[in-house]
Amino acid sequence: MIAVVGGTGVIGGAIVAALRAAGEEILVTTSSTELAARSGYRWADMLQPRTLPDAIAGADVVVQSANFASYPIERRRRVQTFMAFDGVGTEHLVEAA
Repeated sequence: MIAVVGGTGVIGGAIVAALRAAGEEILVTTSSTELAARSGYRWADMLQPRTLPDAIAGADVVVQSANFASYPIERRRRVQTFMAFDGVGTEHLVEAA
């Protein structure tokens, strides 16, 4: 199974579509609790490392395509920055995998 973290975004969504078209089993992680209630989706928050292990459990491959909601405009007070997601968040994801 392939977990696509950020699989509901523009780039992540295209990755998910291509992998599904190729017949791959996909798990999409999302920060949306509404979407996470659907089959094939799990909730995770890149800024909360404790949420990542359960979100990607069972995956053989993890693709990181997550970004912050205000991308490309950083909002430091909301911790929506490149460093928080692309830097620290990705480090947490690698540790969880």
